[in-house]
Amino acid sequence: MPGDAVAELPVVLLQGASAVLTGLTLISPLASTAGLAALQGPLRRTLTPLFGLLNAFAAACQRLRVHARLFVMLHAIATYACGDVLVQLARHTGGATIAYRPLRTLRNSLAGVVADAVPFYYWSSMLSGVGETTAWLPAALRNSAAGLIGVKVGLHIVVFQTFSNALYLGSHSLLSRSGWRSAVRRVRQSLWQTCLVAGVSFGIGGPLVYSLPSVLLQSAMRNVGVLGFSIYLALVANG
Repeated sequence: MPGDAVAELPVVLLQGASAVLTGLTLISPLASTAGLAALQGPLRRTLTPLFGLLNAFAAACQRLRVHARLFVMLHAIATYACGDVLVQLARHTGGATIAYRPLRTLRNSLAGVVADAVPFYYWSSMLSGVGETTAWLPAALRNSAAGLIGVKVGLHIVVFQTFSNALYLGSHSLLSRSGWRSAVRRVRQSLWQTCLVAGVSFGIGGPLVYSLPSVLLQSAMRNVGVLGFSIYLALVANG
């Protein structure tokens, strides 16, 4: 939005921030002190000054993952913030500084958490019982791991992703103070194309997400995949 506060920042600073956010998004779901210890020899030889920091980060990730919903929310904030920062960098026309809009990044992160990350955590929790308690499914599907994953991916694309995309587009407009009419117009204009892109992308990555054994891992892995989709959503919502 034109009214967003603008901070003149060096481009290299924002590039570094996006690299850090991308790294946090990719490694935080599985980072652990045990895993770091297994790489201790090569890490100490090549990254000695950073080893203590990496170990502290891995330990913090372990502690946060005990609080699953909090971890999912923080992970989503990093994911959607990274998506918006990358879009702002991509639209930079040149020069050593960039007119960075931090409020836009905050708005994208809040919309992503409210419309996508938190709802998916509960959606995934609900789907974890599909097959065990869903009598309407044919027995062949209830007894097939691959069949159940296919059902979950299909329900996700048709039901959850439609709801999530509409909520993201609408809440993003409301957070930017564009009003209800603008929010409805944005949803009507962009929902079909975002659902099409989501259907293709989750049709590829969804089987991996729903094959993971816990809701926390499913949410975290999906956030990793959503990194690319968040870039697309930031382009659409701010277009």
